[in-house]
Amino acid sequence: MNATSPYSRDDLRVRDDFVPSAHLAFAATPRLALTADYRETVRGYADIGTIGALGLDQPSYRALRDALRPERDSRTRVGLRWAPMPAVRLDVAAYDGRVRDRLAFVEGGYMPRNLGSAKVQGVMLEGRHSLSPTLRWGLRYDRARSGADRGGMLTEERLAVQGEWRHGSWRCAMSAARTSGS
Repeated sequence: MNATSPYSRDDLRVRDDFVPSAHLAFAATPRLALTADYRETVRGYADIGTIGALGLDQPSYRALRDALRPERDSRTRVGLRWAPMPAVRLDVAAYDGRVRDRLAFVEGGYMPRNLGSAKVQGVMLEGRHSLSPTLRWGLRYDRARSGADRGGMLTEERLAVQGEWRHGSWRCAMSAARTSGS
C-alpha cells in the first residue's frame, strides 16, 4: 500500500507489503465448531490536508506527513460456534491484540493525530435465530478493554439487536445498538 498526495509526489509514508492473516476452523461435531484466527491491518489517510477547505500549504503538509504514521492493528481471536438447532446459532469469541500508532481526530481538531499504542482485550457473545428462510434476527454483546501505553484504561460495552431479510438478490438489514464506555 502506498498513499500519495494527488498534487505532488510526496508520500504519506504508508507502506506495507506484507499484512498477514490466518484462520483455522475445526468442526468438532456437525453442530460445534472451534475457530482461531490472526490478522493484521494497516489504516492510513491518503488525501488528508491536501483537498477541500482544510487544504494545507506545502510546508504544513510536509510537517503533517512526517508526523502521521499508519495505524497498525494485530489481533488474535479464539471462538466457539454452537448450533443447538438448525435455526439457532450461538457464538462466543475472545480476542487479544495491540494497536500501534492509533489514528484519531483529537477533540476540536480537523486533522488526524497519532495517539500512541494500546493493548486491546475483549469478548463477544452473539445469538442468531432464523424465523424463516428469508427472515432472521440476532442479539450481540461486546465488551472490550483498552489500555494505552501512556496510562489509562478504557472499558467499552456494546449491545446490539440485528434483523435481516433476504429474498433472492434482495437484502435488507437493520441494527440498533447501545454503547457505553468508562
